[in-house]
Amino acid sequence: MTNQPFVTHVLDGPRDVRRPPDGYNDTHPEGVTAEVQIEVVEGLHYVNAANLTPVFPYTTWATAATNIQDAVNAGTAPSRTVWVTNGVYQAGAAAEDGSSLVMLTNVLLRSVNGPEVTILDGAGVMRCV
Repeated sequence: MTNQPFVTHVLDGPRDVRRPPDGYNDTHPEGVTAEVQIEVVEGLHYVNAANLTPVFPYTTWATAATNIQDAVNAGTAPSRTVWVTNGVYQAGAAAEDGSSLVMLTNVLLRSVNGPEVTILDGAGVMRCV
């Protein structure tokens, strides 16, 4: 009916999954099944400065980190994403030495509602990213 992929299963955490995908076409209207192994790895971490219940590794909004650096440090998966909600986030807020916010390569920092309401503040003296 369509040539577009779609999701039929949502997984709630890292794991290996064996799932047979089904495919249909004019040659095989009865369908064809092939088994593939899918590795689901960590990759999403959340930040909300107003969260009262942060819980490592910050993988839901309910357990979101209160500062960006903690969320960045919580994961090790390449190409992971850190989602940040509205607020002003101070560089060095989590670091004891007041150092700048350090982003590792292959970390995507995303704002939920854009730069107008999500601000990284280095107070004019610290690097933020």
